Amino acid sequence: NIIVVNCNQFTSALELIGGQTIDGYQEGKVIRAFGNLNPDGSPMGKGCILLLDELPKIDPNTAGILNSVLASIAQYDDGEPATIQNAKGDVIERGECFIMATGNSLLNTKRCRV
Repeated sequence: NIIVVNCNQFTSALELIGGQTIDGYQEGKVIRAFGNLNPDGSPMGKGCILLLDELPKIDPNTAGILNSVLASIAQYDDGEPATIQNAKGDVIERGECFIMATGNSLLNTKRCRV
């Protein structure tokens, strides 16, 4: 299964970690990938890919939120994979997740014209 986040200046924390919308609670795509969850919160099966498409285009504030969530993916507590909480406060156990980012511009660089 693949979960795609199209990164740009409009990518929001709601899309990444979830939150309340007019239509009800929406689970974030990064949280879904972390826990191998379908949009409705049910298990999607074994493993998934989180594709962060055009990552260099993400807004710096949103990038900070993304970075803090992604940092927890590599953490372990007493030899067991760490868990995270979604926007509702539910504890999500880590599933099998491969993260891939794409981009055609460099992160945090200044462009000089000659």
